[in-house]
Amino acid sequence: MFRGLNKEFSFTLDAAANADNALCLRFWTEVEDALKQDWYAESSIWCNPPYSLIPSFIEHAHKAVVTCFLILVRTQAKWWLRLILMNPNTHEIRFLSRNVRFKAAPGTKQKRLKNRAPMAYCVVIFRNVPHKCEIRQTVHCADTGLLLHVINRGSVPGRPTIYDAEVLDQIIDLYERKRATPKEISERIKIPLQTVKRVVQRLT
Repeated sequence: MFRGLNKEFSFTLDAAANADNALCLRFWTEVEDALKQDWYAESSIWCNPPYSLIPSFIEHAHKAVVTCFLILVRTQAKWWLRLILMNPNTHEIRFLSRNVRFKAAPGTKQKRLKNRAPMAYCVVIFRNVPHKCEIRQTVHCADTGLLLHVINRGSVPGRPTIYDAEVLDQIIDLYERKRATPKEISERIKIPLQTVKRVVQRLT
């Protein structure tokens, strides 16, 4: 998974690591304390923060050009609402299907079905500019990073659905030739009543 993300974002720094588990050539250790470092000076950061310090680390997420966090899915936590969903710098949430497999500890052999976390994880992507659309939410394979499902494409809030010409022709035909009411049209072709009314207004 990390290889795919690194290819996409070209990480220059691992913000929470040590010499044994760092995924980038440059990294901040516990001694260096990432919370005291200058995140503004970085272009692309990878970060899997300590469980107990996730909110503190996310407070810095908006400073680098792009920051990708691998964190636990904690939708019940207050910080998830405030720092993830309500954060204007959150651009994307990638929920991970299958348990995340971490790098084996020094001196141990990496086994295919072991070293997997028992909890649900996701990758959250922050940028140093506010999002102009809704937060894109998707599901990806935890091993390969491949896209499995799109929950929310990150469309512009409030933009109405654009129906194709076939649907519009059907509305016009039902209204003009078969004298159906907007409510009858809405129920028949399963689209919002207000959408039908907007089309009908252009016909009268």
